[in-house]
Amino acid sequence: MGADFIPTGIATGVVGSLFATEVTQAVAAQTRFVLPVGTHYVYTVGTDIRLQIQASGGVWNNITAIGVIPGGALVSDGTNIAMWNAHATASENITYIKVG
Repeated sequence: MGADFIPTGIATGVVGSLFATEVTQAVAAQTRFVLPVGTHYVYTVGTDIRLQIQASGGVWNNITAIGVIPGGALVSDGTNIAMWNAHATASENITYIKVG
């Protein structure tokens, strides 16, 4: 587990939300944005965005259809979870919030 993981039952002294400020990220046409390390809630996904995971051989595999992100909660190691913009010419946005 990453350094930003807080086990259940441990007093943290944090009051209120553990959500960071949302980030809107533009993903250029035919490019990939690798989600930063951590647990994120992803929403407001552009209509041409696909969620991808990189296999051990280095190949990027589509996890979702274009514009469909299941459940919204993603855990990223900063290397192997990405959003691919399948649009031929236009930039698309994703918005995400780091949790914890």
